[in-house]
Amino acid sequence: SVPNFPAKPDEAVYLEAQKYMGLQPGQIYFIDDNPVYARGAYQLGWNAIRLNRAQALPMVKEEDKLASINSLTALPQVLPEY
Repeated sequence: SVPNFPAKPDEAVYLEAQKYMGLQPGQIYFIDDNPVYARGAYQLGWNAIRLNRAQALPMVKEEDKLASINSLTALPQVLPEY
């Protein structure tokens, strides 16, 4: 453990990454299997997707509109532009 070192889901981590990339929130795609981490990115306006391999459905929308998929092969269902 490193004292005073931010880590997900600390907002500072996402904001520093965004600053480093030089992108606007809507330009960033974030996939994580931890719903807390995915929700942190989503709340900052990132295109966040939760990877939930245990779920039975290929894709669902959670109550806060956070996309959730059970396999990376399901990405086209939530990112039809790609």
